Amino acid sequence: MSLEADGETRFFTRNLDQEGIGFEYCMFYNEAEKRTVCIFQPGPYLGGLAGYTHGGCIATIVDSTVGAGIVNSIGPAMTANLNLDYRSPIPLGSTVLIDSRVEKVDGHKVCTRCQVRSHDSDVLHSEATALYVMLKSGESEARL
Repeated sequence: MSLEADGETRFFTRNLDQEGIGFEYCMFYNEAEKRTVCIFQPGPYLGGLAGYTHGGCIATIVDSTVGAGIVNSIGPAMTANLNLDYRSPIPLGSTVLIDSRVEKVDGHKVCTRCQVRSHDSDVLHSEATALYVMLKSGESEARL
């Protein structure tokens, strides 16, 4: 949890000053399983088709979740390829779980798998596979 200037704590990280209008999420990492789970609740600023989350926003939170898991388990890496299959739209304001795992490490390549499901796991919203490339020691993202 992050401490706010007024002394209140907040469970969700947010990128906008007003609560609940954009990306509301919290990530958890399990080192033993090389697994990252994100609780995500899209606000109305993330809307695509009336009442549903824009696909680009779904791709962003998937990429962020997968990337955070790789950084925590292996080290700095950048997305080389992200394949996302949209199965069912995510209603704005609903809560979903993003479950990401490192599947394989081959040299500097990291292969991952991810699912986006409803909070009760009944609905599969999206599935993703991704290839990340590990950064060399001291290499900055700007130089790639």
